[in-house]
Amino acid sequence: MTSPRLYFTLNQAQHRLRKHIDRRCLAETGASSAQLGAMFYIRDHEPCSQGDIAAAFGQDESAATGMLARMQKGGFIARRRSPDDRRVAEVTLTEAGRAALEKADVMLAAFNRRLTRGFSRAEMTVVQQFLERTIDRVDKGEL
Repeated sequence: MTSPRLYFTLNQAQHRLRKHIDRRCLAETGASSAQLGAMFYIRDHEPCSQGDIAAAFGQDESAATGMLARMQKGGFIARRRSPDDRRVAEVTLTEAGRAALEKADVMLAAFNRRLTRGFSRAEMTVVQQFLERTIDRVDKGEL
């Protein structure tokens, strides 16, 4: 049975989780959850372009540029012109960025354990599938 307030409930959960985790991330790493998400992407695709980061998060490049500027000012990333294409800025993590990610890994693992406490593996699989399918359907224009 589906709830007629499913979207509202999902939206409230997302909003409250984001506010909570942002406070924790800032307090423990000095970076927001969005910045940490970008740093995880950068770590896995280093060096990468600002355009790569924007595309990975569904942002336009100007929004990513602003976030990356704040991350650079915070000392988490370095940007340099690509030796292959001077129009492209390559982004890499600094030591401070790597240190923030180490703290985030520990913090987020503990948070995910608390978040899923009381749910079976099978229940969490269904939740994960629901969320992934919802994202996919939105991306395909089916909703």
